[in-house]
Amino acid sequence: FVKTPTPRGGVPPPPETGVALLGELKKREGKFDLMMQQVVATAKSETLTSPNIAYILSQAVLPRPRGMGRGRIPPPSCRAGWNVLMNRLAFAILDADDETLATIMKSLVQLRVRPSPDITRAVDQRFQAVVSEISPSMLAIMLRALGSMGRPSNRAMQAAAERLSEVVNELDTKDLTSCLRTLAQSGYSPERKTLDRITSELVLKSQELDMDALRQMAASVSKLEGGPSARTPESRALSLCEEIEKRVPELDQGYSAEGTPSAEGGYPDEMRFDTMAPEGKVAREAAGIVWAFAQVRHEVKPYIMRSLEKRLIDGAHSLPPKTLINLFWSMARLQPQWKWPVEVMHVLQAAVVHKGNGLTPGGVGTLLWSLGRVSYQATSHELLEVSESVLETTMADVDAYTVSQSLWGWASLSHSPSPKLLKSLESRVLMFLPKFNAQSLANTIWSMARLGHLTNADILREAENQAVKKMKLFSSQNIGNMLWAMARVEYRPGNVFINEIENRAYTVRDHFSSRDVSNAIWAFGRLQIEPGVGLMFGLENATVQELPKFQPQHVTNLLWGFAKLRHTPRDSLMERVLAKVQEQLPSLSGQGLSSCLWAFARLNQPIPAKIVDNLSTQVLHNVNSMNSMEVTNILWSFPRLKVKPSQEVLTALETQAKTQIWDFNAQNVAMSLSAFAKMAYPPQTALMRGLEQHAFMEIESFDAQALANLFWAFAKLGYKPGPDLVAVMENRIQNLIDDFNSQGIANILWSMTKLQQKPGPELSAAVLKRSSKLIDHFSPQGIANALLGFAKLNIQPPRLLLDTTEKRVVELLGDLTPQSLAISLQAFKKLNHPLSPKTLDGLQKRAMALATTTRATDKSWILATLDSMGVTPSKDLINAYETATNRAVSELDGEDIIELLWAFARLAHRPASGLMMAMEESIARHVSTLGIEDLTGVWWAFGRMRSEPSTGILNILAETTIGVVDEMNAQEKNDVRWAIQKLELESSFVDLDKALALGGPSSASMQQGVGDATQS
Repeated sequence: FVKTPTPRGGVPPPPETGVALLGELKKREGKFDLMMQQVVATAKSETLTSPNIAYILSQAVLPRPRGMGRGRIPPPSCRAGWNVLMNRLAFAILDADDETLATIMKSLVQLRVRPSPDITRAVDQRFQAVVSEISPSMLAIMLRALGSMGRPSNRAMQAAAERLSEVVNELDTKDLTSCLRTLAQSGYSPERKTLDRITSELVLKSQELDMDALRQMAASVSKLEGGPSARTPESRALSLCEEIEKRVPELDQGYSAEGTPSAEGGYPDEMRFDTMAPEGKVAREAAGIVWAFAQVRHEVKPYIMRSLEKRLIDGAHSLPPKTLINLFWSMARLQPQWKWPVEVMHVLQAAVVHKGNGLTPGGVGTLLWSLGRVSYQATSHELLEVSESVLETTMADVDAYTVSQSLWGWASLSHSPSPKLLKSLESRVLMFLPKFNAQSLANTIWSMARLGHLTNADILREAENQAVKKMKLFSSQNIGNMLWAMARVEYRPGNVFINEIENRAYTVRDHFSSRDVSNAIWAFGRLQIEPGVGLMFGLENATVQELPKFQPQHVTNLLWGFAKLRHTPRDSLMERVLAKVQEQLPSLSGQGLSSCLWAFARLNQPIPAKIVDNLSTQVLHNVNSMNSMEVTNILWSFPRLKVKPSQEVLTALETQAKTQIWDFNAQNVAMSLSAFAKMAYPPQTALMRGLEQHAFMEIESFDAQALANLFWAFAKLGYKPGPDLVAVMENRIQNLIDDFNSQGIANILWSMTKLQQKPGPELSAAVLKRSSKLIDHFSPQGIANALLGFAKLNIQPPRLLLDTTEKRVVELLGDLTPQSLAISLQAFKKLNHPLSPKTLDGLQKRAMALATTTRATDKSWILATLDSMGVTPSKDLINAYETATNRAVSELDGEDIIELLWAFARLAHRPASGLMMAMEESIARHVSTLGIEDLTGVWWAFGRMRSEPSTGILNILAETTIGVVDEMNAQEKNDVRWAIQKLELESSFVDLDKALALGGPSSASMQQGVGDATQS
């Protein structure tokens, strides 16, 4: 108890009974401060009973100085007594009868007192005890008070509903409406039997009810029935709405031209609005009806809605701001069953703009939410300006609801408010984050990300913390929105948040919509958060269920997310997704086409030929709207998918690349050039020069992989960049040398070899050093390209690196291809590195194993290189090559035959007669296409093998040689004469000998010349 100083005039004597105290209190009626002094004096007695407290509280509601008025804080002179009163109140309530309890509850509500939990529990318990005996009129008073004091318990509401079902026939319209509204607002759902008793009486007397009561009761009954989702065909809320529909045609009869009730069909007094024009009164009635239909989500008959719309258009200018806001809210609730005509929307927006000064912050929040909910993109600029102006001038009164709804509405309308207003709202967001529920939290963060204003790190961290605390209340939509927002601003949350949201997503996995699942997978991919196996399986199942509802954007987001995660869905799902892509191809934008192709390529997902053709067609239709990244992704995807698009598609993409060239970044340049190279499509010089110039300007943005790809693409396309670009590329390579992987080093060396671009000493040393560190990671082809580069570019690796490389080749013997084997042998020879017998033996065995798949050129190189290294190829290898050649001789062209013939001749190996005959026939077929060097090589090979070729092939060779003898140099003539001498054919080809003999040297010099030519 609070001790207070003795009041002036002495301490009043404490009465001995409660009745006596009541008498003393009544003597002080109208003097609330003296009453409080008397309360202090009787603080320790038992005379402060519930009737006395009820009397004091009924006096407290009087205006000051007779009472406290509606202020929550008593004046200083009354505080001691007020504290005593509040300390005693809970005990008094438990002893109160129904009338006393009603007085106490009503007074507390009027005083706007926030009762303590003890007082609230006492009121709740006492109400349950007396509710079965209270009168119908008292029930309405106590229910209103109970609802205003806080959230009553379910037991109290159950008792109230039981009592209401007993006295429903005795209540007047106003009290019945009040009781139903309180029950509905409490969130309590009565038992079906109880609710049926209440609502059945409502339906029976619905024809006697006025329109306002019908509207209020329909809304309340709908909530008590569990809302539209739990509604059955026998719903009483629908029956009440049907009764409302019947009365809509009579609306205009309720008011005369003077604005007072007419003789026919007049409404009760409480329905009159004497200050409003007749059309305004009718419009307000119509607005109330629409509101009721929206509360119930009633499917209104079209002619009824048209009738209501006409009345709203006629009287919208007379409606107060709150009614206008409710109309927009109703519009959102009635979607998609009913779409408001443009004329109605235009009139309502103009009315709101006209009465903008009367808007409250909460009303603005509801208005923006409603317009966003229906995605009304024709929202007037004036209306949006008014909404911003109201919030700017009332920022101190903006609450959590207004912040969340306004931001969500703007984001849904794609309207960005002024930076100043967003900055102010940002501080309010940070303040209200702990107060937001799960949906408001997710919606607010989503909205700020969509508006491009989610940049405050404090907001992101606090939102993450609050989401963890409220995660058990997150719906699938909240999860999708929260993840999407964080991914949009590339904010990676902590592990606690990730674990919590994954667990919650798994719990609600069966409730994901098409938008939710696509947003979640897209966000996981963008944030590089790999969900658990169980969650991914659940999301795949949700995708299967929702796939028929997927919009084009959902499909592209889904595929993009899977690709970023490198997660290949199960085959059955991919088949359905491919079918969905095929179905939606005409609706896909350039970005959608790019994302789909990129995703399929990244997942190595084969695409049926029909879909490829359709995709190519859509690319042609959309190519002019594509940006640089979209063009690049499509180009990159084609070779990855092993798809060669038509010339028309490639030309269109090349043309669009030229128009977007100034938007290309380093990645775009490298990827597009690499794609052109892989498709063997050399772009026009204009584009190549543009890409070269852009590469020069963006060189500092190239990473190691992009540099390697750029160099490789130039080499593959046969395009030699200018010296300025080469210089900066080499400098950039040297700076990033430690970032290159083995494949990058191999590609750089191969490209420089192809372009005949010898690196400087510093770069050569850096490449050798990096190769030494990565040698254990080189692939067979990588080793071959690196060795070839060293050999051709005159970069001499140290002995240690060559020894390590040889060891790596031995490790990879089983993976060597014919080409990599041939190149590696040639390079080792060129670098003067002697291979160990073990290595040579292994290489020959590998060559034998690959004999059937080895090209003629590679066979020739392998045999010739072994011979030049002083190693005699094994008989088994030579026989294997001969056998393989014999089987495929009909498929070989003239150059292949000559290469093999030359290799066998070098080894002084004469193939079997059958193979020789086949080779001669092939040479005869291709002799007209042979150059002088090839022609000379044939003569030399026959001479070296002394193979005694057939007369037919000799005649063909002689005739062809005579035809080109004037174009042959001395060395070539020497080679042919030497072969004729070896074959002892001088007497047979006199004319040829004469042609060659003009100035011809001796046989000894010819022999030496042949050796030189062969070595060359």
